[in-house]
Amino acid sequence: MKHLRVISLLFAIILVHCSGPDTVFEEHRYFEKDTWHRFDKLNFNIPIDNIDKKYDIIFSMVYTPDYQYDRMPIHVIMNTPAGEKRINEFKIDVRNKADKFIGERKGDSIHLKRNLWGGFVFNREGEAKLSIEQIIPKYNTPHIKSAGIMLKQTQE
Repeated sequence: MKHLRVISLLFAIILVHCSGPDTVFEEHRYFEKDTWHRFDKLNFNIPIDNIDKKYDIIFSMVYTPDYQYDRMPIHVIMNTPAGEKRINEFKIDVRNKADKFIGERKGDSIHLKRNLWGGFVFNREGEAKLSIEQIIPKYNTPHIKSAGIMLKQTQE
């Protein structure tokens, strides 16, 4: 388990450095046996250093073609550095109407990104806290390799 955490941390650092100039923050959590457990909340601490910019807050998920659902419902809570709380449920489509997977296929995985909040303005510098919970009504949701969050400067 300790080795998995070290590998995950190194991979997250590599992703941040390879993300592009508009990516401010990116972090992912990798699931043991490619299974996201129902009550396994993902918590992220996002540094907010520039309040003069607008940001896109993006959910990222890597899953396999064996994923059995059309959507991934998630419950998201964000606490901003100014003390505001945003709570939302999102139904992330993973298949289109033609029953084809949405996202970029890379080997045996599909990489999906979905904008949760676009053009978000933070009113205070500090640390935003974001919590994501998958809310499929089964205890185990298999065939999900990872899930994470990205913060990008909005392209205007």
